[in-house]
Amino acid sequence: MSKEAHPYGGKRYIPGEKWSECPRCGMEMLVGSMLWDSLSGIWVCSETCRDEPGHRPVFIHKLTPKPSIHGTDPTKRLDKQEDFTVTTALTDGTWTLTNAAATAIITHTLPAATAGQSVVVTRISPFALRVDPDGVEVITGGGAGKYLQLDSDAATVTLVGSTGVWTPTITGDSSFEA
Repeated sequence: MSKEAHPYGGKRYIPGEKWSECPRCGMEMLVGSMLWDSLSGIWVCSETCRDEPGHRPVFIHKLTPKPSIHGTDPTKRLDKQEDFTVTTALTDGTWTLTNAAATAIITHTLPAATAGQSVVVTRISPFALRVDPDGVEVITGGGAGKYLQLDSDAATVTLVGSTGVWTPTITGDSSFEA
């Protein structure tokens, strides 16, 4: 399929955009629209391969630029099945933290927010995933010390730090602690 005529979002090819071919169906896709299929360990298109039987591709995040296809390097994905304290080393903008294999609600507790930090958190397991700021810090939109909860499968939040505050960009359903 020609990039110029690609149906994704009704957009035409813009010079400088990155395109990739889906290894499963061969469709050309805008790199930011690919999905990570954790079962087969490959990136697939978001059009024809998202509902293939036996596979469960998930949306990772398309807004955070990273060095690999789609914006998230699967070698820098950290799957947790229980509560986890996020270290500063994991907030360098190259990590995606998930709740893969969790059998209950879990919480990822963030380190103190400082300028230049960034981390992506994605809900994969069918249980809520909570992201808790350090102490009385704030995730913008919530109160001091209140967690952000990812409520739907494949919900994703990219958190960008500044002194004492995490600013979220959220895809999917979410809510804040009351």
